[in-house]
Amino acid sequence: MASLRLRVRAAMEASLTENEGLLGEIGLYNFQGGGKLLRPLVFLLALKSLGHEITEERVKESVIFELVHVASLLHDDIVDLSDTRRGRKAAHLAFGVPETVLSGDFLAGTAGRLAVGSGSLAFVGCLQEALLELAQGELQELKARWETDLDEPGYFDIVRRKTASLFVAAALGAGILVKAPGSSLSSLEGLAVNYGLVFQIMDDILDYSADPDKLGKPVLQDITEGRVTLPYILARKNLSPKDAFNMDSLAIKEGKTQDDLDELLAYVAKGNGVALAREEVKRIQALAFLALKGLPNGEPLSILVKGALDRTS
Repeated sequence: MASLRLRVRAAMEASLTENEGLLGEIGLYNFQGGGKLLRPLVFLLALKSLGHEITEERVKESVIFELVHVASLLHDDIVDLSDTRRGRKAAHLAFGVPETVLSGDFLAGTAGRLAVGSGSLAFVGCLQEALLELAQGELQELKARWETDLDEPGYFDIVRRKTASLFVAAALGAGILVKAPGSSLSSLEGLAVNYGLVFQIMDDILDYSADPDKLGKPVLQDITEGRVTLPYILARKNLSPKDAFNMDSLAIKEGKTQDDLDELLAYVAKGNGVALAREEVKRIQALAFLALKGLPNGEPLSILVKGALDRTS
């Protein structure tokens, strides 16, 4: 896995440095901040699970999904008014907001150009569908800000669109390019949807439980910015009406102090939010493993699924 990541990283950096100028430089800045290249890995390991070799051409195609991901991060940090990204100054603060917006557009366009180069209209369509889902999911999340009564179906709908959609495009894209049968495509989609859910829930759990130095960003950033996630939702269901009201009052309070954040954490702990969210992760992870059984060789992807619970960044 490590050697495969190195190959993807080299291809990604080559793609960004080929485009000399500020737009590529901003993308490279954000990319070099870190990341596990999971979306390209899903694409490449899906190919292996279907019995196909990972050629240099396939590695270059895998970069498509990281380009879209980096573009979305550039835009997200502006929408969220984030100061940092993976422990470094956010790109819009380092280069400017207009320049960063344009860089995100440029990266998405570069991804589209690479997809067209594959010669597969179905592959291009798969990527475009993911871009639409991603934008819709981000808008849904934006509309749900400060809605402390957001329920589980609403939360999962947002996550399927804003996070899982690009994993689905990577997995299905691999199957489409090698003309995999419909049964394999269904298995890849099931794997990718559930993997994407696990990935996002783990991220949400870390926001309530991680060491901020290891996480690379402040903890409780989601609720500070008005995003209600699964640990909060599950804790709220478990609390008394009075405690739930008090927790909601803290969540929507402007200018939260450290005492407010500590009290919020105490309510989430009292409602068992993090532990219940971890149980949900294990349930969904089991569904991802089940989907792998429909592939010729699910072992390459199973390693990725097993590692989903070990996320620290």
